[in-house]
Amino acid sequence: MKSHLLIILLAGFAALSATAQFRLNGLAVAHDSRTGTFLCSVPDSVFDNHYGARITLDKEWEELRIGDDIFINGDSVTFDSVAGGKTWSVTLTGDDGTQQGNLTFTSLPIVMMAGNFGYDYTPGTGRVVEPGRVGDEWLTARVKWRGGTTNTAGKHKRNYHIKFIDDNGDKQDHSFLGLREDNSWIMDAGQVDMGRVRNRVATDLWLDMASKPYHHSKEPEALTGVRGTMVEVFVNGAYNGIYNFSEAMDRKQLKLKKYKQDEDSITLRGQLWKAKSWTRTVSMYFPEDYDNDSDIWDGIEVKYPDFDEVQPTDWSTLHRATQWMATVSSPSDFDDEADEYFDIPVIIDYIIFHNVLNAIDNLCKNIYWFCYDRTKSEVLSLAVWDLDTTVGQNWTDKPLHPANVGPTNPTLNGEHRLHSFITDPQSKYYPLWQHRYHQLRNTLLRADSLKARYARCIQALIACGAAGREEQRWSRVTDVAQNVINLAAELEYIEQWIDRRMPFLDTTTYDTNTTVGDVNDDGEISVADITALTDIVMSDLQPSPASLSPLERFRIDVNGDGEISVADITALVSIIMNNTPDKTP
Repeated sequence: MKSHLLIILLAGFAALSATAQFRLNGLAVAHDSRTGTFLCSVPDSVFDNHYGARITLDKEWEELRIGDDIFINGDSVTFDSVAGGKTWSVTLTGDDGTQQGNLTFTSLPIVMMAGNFGYDYTPGTGRVVEPGRVGDEWLTARVKWRGGTTNTAGKHKRNYHIKFIDDNGDKQDHSFLGLREDNSWIMDAGQVDMGRVRNRVATDLWLDMASKPYHHSKEPEALTGVRGTMVEVFVNGAYNGIYNFSEAMDRKQLKLKKYKQDEDSITLRGQLWKAKSWTRTVSMYFPEDYDNDSDIWDGIEVKYPDFDEVQPTDWSTLHRATQWMATVSSPSDFDDEADEYFDIPVIIDYIIFHNVLNAIDNLCKNIYWFCYDRTKSEVLSLAVWDLDTTVGQNWTDKPLHPANVGPTNPTLNGEHRLHSFITDPQSKYYPLWQHRYHQLRNTLLRADSLKARYARCIQALIACGAAGREEQRWSRVTDVAQNVINLAAELEYIEQWIDRRMPFLDTTTYDTNTTVGDVNDDGEISVADITALTDIVMSDLQPSPASLSPLERFRIDVNGDGEISVADITALVSIIMNNTPDKTP
C-alpha cells in the first residue's frame, strides 16, 4: 500500500510542475518553458476562421492580457483568422507576479507527460488534449524510454511507452483519439526520420493493403498493424515536438487466444514473438538451438504470453516453421508444404510492401510473428512494426540521403529464406506474387496515391504550425547528425523518390511486359478487353487457370482469385472506370 501511495504522490507532484495556467473553452493550454509559447489544440475547422473562446484561469492568476485587451476568469475572447504559426502576445498576472509569452494554435492533439523518466518504468502522469473535446484530466501512469538504437546514450528526442494505472497501481484502460481502449500506448518520436511521419504513413498503408490474417473469419477485428495519429508532446512543461501516438502491438491488437491455466498446468494457445536483430535464426537460414527457460532466442523475443507470467515459455511453434524453412531444398518442396507453416497471402503482401518502401530495417527484424491458437493450427502470420527507415530514409542521418537507400536500391528478397522461395520463378507462388503487385499497382500503389499519403500528413503538420515548431526544436541536434530538419524539403525528396522507385520495380523486380486486365495483349486496357474477357468466360472451351502461362494468368485472372469467372469481368470494369493515366507510376 505504501508503494502505491508513493506512486500517486510522485505522479501528483510531477503533474503540478507541468499543469496549464489557463483554459480556452475548457481545453488545457500547454506551456513551453523553453520558449514561453502557449499552445492550444482546436479542431481543424477553426483554422482560417475566427475562434471564440471562454477563458478559465487557474486559481493563482487574476487576469489574462491578450494583446492590449485584459480578461478575467469567465470572460470570452475572439481570435481573428487563426493560422499555423500565427501568435498572440499574452501576459498572466497574479499575486505572485506575471508570466509572459505567445499563444498559438494547433489542430493536432496535445499530449503532456510529467515525471522523471529513464530506461525503466517510473511513476508519472499524462494527459491527452483532443481538439474540441473536454475531458483532459491528469492520469496516473508508469512511463519509460523505449527503442533500440534510438534509445542509446546521448539521444535526446526519446520514444516513450506509457502504461496507465489506477490508484492501486493496477492497469487502467482509456480510449483516446478514436483508437482502442487500453492502458498501453506508444509515443514514437521519429527520431531518425527527417520527415517524422514515415512510420505512421507506412503503417497506415499496410493496414489498407494487407490481406486479412488467416484467423480473420474468427476474429474480424484483428489488425496486423497499429493505428495512431500525429500529436504534439510536452514533457515536464517543455515542448518535445511531433510524435506518432499509437496503439501497441500485442495479443489484444491481433486478437490471439489467451492461454489457459488450471491448478496443475498452463495450456499455451496464441503466441507472439518480435524479431529484434539480424541473425541466422531470424532470416530462417540456420536456426540456433532454443531454450524454453529464456525469453530470447537468437534475436527473437517472447511477447505473449509474457515471460514474467508464463515460465518456461515454448519456442517449438516458431522453431517448427523456422527449422522447416531452413531445410527446404527446392521450390517444389516449398510449394508442397508452405501453407502448412505460413500465412502465404499476408507474406506475399509483406514482400511487396517491403519492396515498394525499401524498408531496409524491416526485412528480417522489426517483424512480429504470431500464431492465433497453436492447439488448432501452428500456421504463422506476421504484423508490421517500426517503419521509420522507409522511402529513402537510412538508419542514420549522416550522410542525409545516402545511395544505399536510393530509389534504385535493389530489393533484398534473398536475404530472408522465406522471401527467396516465394519470389523464385520456379515456385507456384511466383505468379501470385507478381499478380498481387499488378493488382495493387493499379490502386494503392499508384505513384500519385503513395505521394498523396505523405503529402496529406506532412502538409497538415505545416498548415497547423507543428512542422515549424518541430524544426525549431530539433534541427542541428546530434540525433539528426546536426542536419537542418525541413519537412517541406523532405516531402519533396519523398515524392521524387517514389516517382523513381515505382518504375524501377516495374522494370527490375516485377514483370510489366504484361498488365492485369490487358486480356487481348494489345498494350492497353480498354473496352475491347472487356469484350475479349467476356468471350473467354462465356466460351464452352474456357481455359482453366492451371493451363494458362503465368503472363496469361496475369492478364485474365483480373481479381487474382485463381478462377476465370464473371467476377473478373466486374473487376476489369472497375479498373477501367477508376484508372486515370499514370505515366510516371
